[in-house]
Amino acid sequence: MSHPDLGEGTMVTAAAMMLWAILCLAPQTPIGRALHRWTVAAPAARLNRITRGQVLLAMLLVSGASLVGWLIGHEAVRLIAMGLPDLAGIVATFEVTAYLDALAAIVTAASAARFGAVRTWLATVFRPRRATSRTPRTASRPVSKATANDDEDRRYALAA
Repeated sequence: MSHPDLGEGTMVTAAAMMLWAILCLAPQTPIGRALHRWTVAAPAARLNRITRGQVLLAMLLVSGASLVGWLIGHEAVRLIAMGLPDLAGIVATFEVTAYLDALAAIVTAASAARFGAVRTWLATVFRPRRATSRTPRTASRPVSKATANDDEDRRYALAA
C-alpha cells in the first residue's frame, strides 16, 4: 500500500535511508547491532570467502560473453541466456568434486588418527594391572659376563 504521491522506488529508498540512519546513529542498540550483523558483517564474511580463482573465472565468463555479444550482435543475448546456465553447472561440477575429494582425504586422515588414539586408549584402560609391592624397587644393573672360551688353542678362540 503506497502513498499516491510517492512511487514504489521512492518508498524503498526512504526505508533504506531510515535503516541506514538507525545503523549510523544508534549502533549499540539491539536493532542497530542486528542491522550491522545483517547488512555489514554477513556480506563482508561472504565477500571475504571469494578467491582469486573465482574472480578470474567470473572475468573470463563476462569477457567471453561480451566477445560473443559483440561478434554475433542482437542474437547474442538469446544464445548466452541459453548457454550460460549449462556452463555454470559444468564449472560448479568440477569445483565441487575437487572439494569433495579434499573433504574425503581430510575425513580419512582424521579417522585414521582418531582410530589409532582410540586403540591406544583402550589398550591402556583394559590392560591388566600388576600387583604393586610396598617396598621400593631398586634398579638392578645388568652384569656383563665375560664370554666363556673353553678352547685351549688361542687361534680358535679369536675366531669365536
